[in-house]
Amino acid sequence: MSLAFNIGIGLFGGFTPSIVQTLGVLFNNPLAGVILYTYIVVAVALAVAIKWLPETAGVRLE
Repeated sequence: MSLAFNIGIGLFGGFTPSIVQTLGVLFNNPLAGVILYTYIVVAVALAVAIKWLPETAGVRLE
């Protein structure tokens, strides 16, 4: 659990300033990086959840 936590923090926390700055420069708006980065992370998380999480609507909970 510690390994997964630290890898996640390293990837999302370590590269966040660079990604936000790059998006801000590309779109010529200092807030574009903050807003777009958040939307991109949420969209990727949603796509992963839809693709790999099993459907539990017809499964009996025990």
